[in-house]
Amino acid sequence: MSASTVRTQPSSVALPKNSPGKAFGLIILSIFLPPLAIYLDGGSLLSVCLNFVVWINLVLPSIIWSIVFVCRSRERRGMSRPARYSLWVKHEEGARPYSHVAPKEQHTEQKNAKGA
Repeated sequence: MSASTVRTQPSSVALPKNSPGKAFGLIILSIFLPPLAIYLDGGSLLSVCLNFVVWINLVLPSIIWSIVFVCRSRERRGMSRPARYSLWVKHEEGARPYSHVAPKEQHTEQKNAKGA
């Protein structure tokens, strides 16, 4: 296999901001299973493993860490290295979150054109 065909993993992925419903569900999950909430929110393997170790030894700091992780800012979400492969595939390097969704005004123009 030549060097030009080898695909490397990007350094980070820009994950979109959670919807309010998803964020609420992840916060509830953070109370009961903090490492799983971090994993589902796109945490790195190191974050998930460290949170699991902290959760086994000290429950309250693990819950707080998980809630802070789920509620992190858009800038911090842009520096994610998720452990879930599906998040790497969905959000390619350099791709903006929600770039596959048409802007709202363009979407309504398309509806109006179909109706006319």
